[in-house]
Amino acid sequence: MAEFLPILLVLLWPLFLLSALGGAGYLAWRAVRALEAKGVSAPELVALRERVELLEEQLEAQSAELRRVADGQQFTEKLLENRAGKGL
Repeated sequence: MAEFLPILLVLLWPLFLLSALGGAGYLAWRAVRALEAKGVSAPELVALRERVELLEEQLEAQSAELRRVADGQQFTEKLLENRAGKGL
């Protein structure tokens, strides 16, 4: 079981980080919607929408980067497994 723990952590940490970032984006979206319902002025809403759009773009960039890192880690893990299997 101990040998599976590092593999499990490598595979699960990107999912945890993506869910945390996704939750932050969702809360920002909900905040804008709540302010719209209160009747906040148009310039303030435009500024908030721009900030939320920027957050969404950054979230998408982070998730793409996390996928690349996870793919790289899986590749490295396979290389190390192959090396251990050959007895090098």
